[in-house]
Amino acid sequence: MNVTRVLRASLSRVNGSVMDELFAVRERAVTEPVEGLRASLMHSSGWFLLWLEGSDDAVNTVLARSSKKLRLHAKPRVIHRSRGPATLDEPLTILTTQWPETPADFARRIESVEHARPALEPREMWRRVAEPCAMGADEPPRRVALVGADDTRSIDFVRKLAERFSVPMVYQRFANSDLTTRDVGAAYVDLPIEGRTTRVQVLSRRAMGHRMVRESLKGVEKLAVWLGTKPATAIELADSVAGFVQSTSPVPQIDLVAQCAEEARSVREYLSRQFRSAVPGRVAETTESQLVEVLLAPPLQKAA
Repeated sequence: MNVTRVLRASLSRVNGSVMDELFAVRERAVTEPVEGLRASLMHSSGWFLLWLEGSDDAVNTVLARSSKKLRLHAKPRVIHRSRGPATLDEPLTILTTQWPETPADFARRIESVEHARPALEPREMWRRVAEPCAMGADEPPRRVALVGADDTRSIDFVRKLAERFSVPMVYQRFANSDLTTRDVGAAYVDLPIEGRTTRVQVLSRRAMGHRMVRESLKGVEKLAVWLGTKPATAIELADSVAGFVQSTSPVPQIDLVAQCAEEARSVREYLSRQFRSAVPGRVAETTESQLVEVLLAPPLQKAA
């Protein structure tokens, strides 16, 4: 079914916690819904980007209602409006992106996606704005990801990776329409490896269950699964990985990494039972300091 799709950019006027303000917007969207409307709201570098899908009346109602929130934002401008297939499926999902970028830099990226030729679909416009590339390209040519059992250790790892390569870390927070939940974090760095950009995305088990996070992982060629030290948590992580793999195509190479190779092999057998086929990838006994080598190793050659 085709719907009206709108992307609108505006300057943020929020002085306090942006995340608290976004949660307040989420509560209004869920408790006072506009029938048939689906939306996403992003904050990045002093800007809001609002993505709406629904009937003309529903979209126009929300645009008019939002334009009156002058304490939250200023100079709203529609950068895209079209009819096409629906993409969003929740009353409101929210996202923040944090990295060293000025509002003027963000404005230039908005101009770039608005005037791209050929014209971009709303989903692609959103992705390019939400996922800035530190190397200046629209997107990196190679993408790998690491999912860990522990939230804090996962983010600490990518922070150390950014420091090691002297590149900025992009940190994101996601939340869905479930008012009983808070947000989840994920991060990535763009690394210059052998003359081309490699994006390393790092997230936790908890973040992997989030639909928007899974969307950001589409196209990764390798997923390294960092199992940690607790067997029960490792199985929970394996379940999250299985859910992601079953919902994406093509299936990435899966490398299982742990301090104990036997634990990794056990999880691989568990995943193989879930997929009813062998899991493509490696099993590695490794320490945290060796994770970078696992992530950046060349992918396995596919059998002919």
